[in-house]
Amino acid sequence: MCDILKLSEVDNCSNGSSLFITSISDELDSKAKLESLGFYKSSKLNIIKNEPPSPMIIRIKGSIISISRDIAHKIFVKNE
Repeated sequence: MCDILKLSEVDNCSNGSSLFITSISDELDSKAKLESLGFYKSSKLNIIKNEPPSPMIIRIKGSIISISRDIAHKIFVKNE
């Protein structure tokens, strides 16, 4: 089970887990780009591959996207 935490810290959530975005750090330079891909508050995402230290592979809004751990560290999520 996941509480609200950084996406990069969902090591206890297995591949296939469904999560909801609670917030995205305003410090993130690429926040607008992430929002254009569907990363915004209340968006649902599924973890496809979570094998640290590799980038995370997630499904969001029907797309499969790879994001770095640095970016994932600024996206906050909670379990479905």
